[in-house]
Amino acid sequence: MDQNNRLYNTLRGPDFPGDRLGLSDWPTPSLPLRCSGPMPAEITLILGIVPSPAVHEALALHLQELTTASKELVASERLLLTVLHVGRRSTKDLDSIIETFQRAAAGTAPFSVNLHSIETMPRAGPIRSIAAMLSPSTALLHLRARMAARLAVRRERTDDFEPHITLARLKVPQSGFRLKRSMPPVVWQAEQMFLFQSSQGQYGSNHQVLAEVTFRV
Repeated sequence: MDQNNRLYNTLRGPDFPGDRLGLSDWPTPSLPLRCSGPMPAEITLILGIVPSPAVHEALALHLQELTTASKELVASERLLLTVLHVGRRSTKDLDSIIETFQRAAAGTAPFSVNLHSIETMPRAGPIRSIAAMLSPSTALLHLRARMAARLAVRRERTDDFEPHITLARLKVPQSGFRLKRSMPPVVWQAEQMFLFQSSQGQYGSNHQVLAEVTFRV
């Protein structure tokens, strides 16, 4: 069986996500490391929300079923809902960026995040990852728009925003199929947002915390 068929059958099979696997092999939920040490003259910044430990557990069976059945997939070390790709910024401006980030997020109340399906990503071109998709709430869209107006290097189109949490990445991008599976809703309250320094790893991005804000009623 070729790689495409193995991955396709994993996603569409009647046992997916399955409940026969334990959680011991899945990474322990934790915050990304805080940035320390010297930084380059320019860094890539993103804003993101880290799911709660309960959400990690709810998604663990989906993730384990995928990575156990398909050796082409590499599990995400940490789960992250990306709110905004800020872009490349000078480290000289980091203090003012952090202040702007914290001021722009002030007054944001906690809001619900609702995951509803597992899909291949991106929607066009070779498949690079498997993600849990969510319905963008009004609160999330307003938060993203406010942050983009104050921080984004380039203006991002609103209709390009497809909020998701990457569960696993393909070692080699694949073409020839595209899949979407519904799953029981996974809902949690977003209560914090982080400013991350993002760097490219072997499979996907690595993130380190630069600053954080807590949403308050």
